[in-house]
Amino acid sequence: VPSYTPTKSVVEIGDITATVFGNPYDLVAAPALTVLTMDPIPVAVQMSGIARVTYNWSVRGAGGVEFSNPIGASTDVTIATAGVVTIQCTIQSEGEIKQVDIQFFGVATKEELESFNQTN
Repeated sequence: VPSYTPTKSVVEIGDITATVFGNPYDLVAAPALTVLTMDPIPVAVQMSGIARVTYNWSVRGAGGVEFSNPIGASTDVTIATAGVVTIQCTIQSEGEIKQVDIQFFGVATKEELESFNQTN
């Protein structure tokens, strides 16, 4: 009687790509994208593999950032304060973890600056 040893197939996350405002984002060499503070920025990640994964969006370092869907492949990012902000998406499967960073340079509108000056 032949015996069979069950094997566990490895399902990979694969390559990760990202889009910002629906446009491809270079995860290797892109400079910080200039965006307005308090305006939602649609961001998404895609993977080439077929692994079942979870997503977790976070901000690296200080910075007021809100995510409309912090556990989805796509989210709207709202940056509350001017300056450089790096967001990170952690993509995790049963046997693999990958992270991607996207960097923004938030600038305030004239109205936001005037409002800030009136309250300080």
